[in-house]
Amino acid sequence: MTRLLDSQVKAMVEQFVAEDCRFESVTRWRNTLRSKRYERFCLVDLAKYCIKFNINPDELVAERIQQSKSDDPRVRSQAEDKILAHHKELVQETPGKAICAYRRIKSFYRANYVALQCRDPSYTIQREQDYLATKEETRKMCELLDLEAKTYLLVLAECCGRSGAVAQLTWADIGEELNSDKLPAKIWLKHKVKVSRKSISP
Repeated sequence: MTRLLDSQVKAMVEQFVAEDCRFESVTRWRNTLRSKRYERFCLVDLAKYCIKFNINPDELVAERIQQSKSDDPRVRSQAEDKILAHHKELVQETPGKAICAYRRIKSFYRANYVALQCRDPSYTIQREQDYLATKEETRKMCELLDLEAKTYLLVLAECCGRSGAVAQLTWADIGEELNSDKLPAKIWLKHKVKVSRKSISP
């Protein structure tokens, strides 16, 4: 079943990137995306979403427009209910990727002037034993570390990501952003992480 789904997703993405792409909504969205690599992630998530609900991108937009015209709040919120249900299902399988897919699909709706009104669902998990160092504690740790370890610690502190994901960063993850003319550069983790934050008094 997974192989069949993968082949369907690949075929749909190929339709999206074709020069004669028949989906105006996808063409409009692609014009707003920042890089080819990021665009690929977006198109894959959209393809999976369309396949799951057996609907094409233009129909998603048309459906949203029709729902917005309804006087029934339950009808007007159907698109929000759909994307939240999709996110809830993804969380069970791949928690770190669920919020990214959710935001990319929301971006598709926004680019087509039918923005969804739902807020991002909660996706952080804070365990009692978790502890995030304060800025002062991080500074003191940096004073004791060599350059490589200090860099690693500062990246961890900045992104609050899984240590394993940060350790597996490669040039492919950051090269495009660092070579961009747009500054400051934003580095996107290839291995998407589960963020965990906790308010700590200084």
